[in-house]
Amino acid sequence: MEPSHLILICFVCFGGSLLTFFSGFGLGTLLLPVFSLFFDLPVAIGMTALVHLLNNLFKLHLTWQYASREMVFLFGIPSALAAFAGAWLLGVLATDSTLVQFEWMNVSFQTNWMKIIIGSLLVLFAWLEWAEWKTAFSNGKFWLPVGGLLSGFFGGLSGHQGALRTLFLVGTKMSKEAMIGTGVVIACMVDLVRIGFYATGPAWTHIDYPVVGLACLAAFAGAWSGRYFLQKLTLPLFRKIIAALLMVFGLMMVLGWV
Repeated sequence: MEPSHLILICFVCFGGSLLTFFSGFGLGTLLLPVFSLFFDLPVAIGMTALVHLLNNLFKLHLTWQYASREMVFLFGIPSALAAFAGAWLLGVLATDSTLVQFEWMNVSFQTNWMKIIIGSLLVLFAWLEWAEWKTAFSNGKFWLPVGGLLSGFFGGLSGHQGALRTLFLVGTKMSKEAMIGTGVVIACMVDLVRIGFYATGPAWTHIDYPVVGLACLAAFAGAWSGRYFLQKLTLPLFRKIIAALLMVFGLMMVLGWV
């Protein structure tokens, strides 16, 4: 891999890890498009999952004391169980070689179901961030197991779990510190499940571990910076720009351009 590509990956990891403290964006949402530029999509998802887990384990060291045991039980266990189903579906899509052809605005496109589904999810969750859709479920605890199942399923399928997790947990009226700590614990649970499933697939043999290691170091630096230096910083315009770019990239993936 060229040095410029490594710099890009490390930059995204640092910035993405930092932003996870202050926005709905997760590191995986930002890193998956970058990895998918240089690796096949199943390999990119696996590498993103590894970086996501290791970064969350580092953040766990910083925030575990704030986690709510009740929320981890009500939301985290359903998330971990549903992650199996999402990871299984990803395995099915990864082995499906069916080409999908269609026309849009008199232009012919050729893609596959995996790119269509993953790209559509990227567009969806980027749009949720753009629209700042943070409406909480008023009956917070009643909906937690349902939210856990949804978040865990999409986490296992594509890694997109943070937005749905925030949507449901915000209804519990936890403090900001408790939200962060609880979210990190649950994210680690889902990551452990999905990585265990991914590791049984053929794509795992193509993981570039040196790149994963460099990406993790950059993510650790971003998490440390976010924890100690940027407690009150918000970047609303920057978040919208990133959301717009992610929606464009997701659409390109759906159309088979990446």
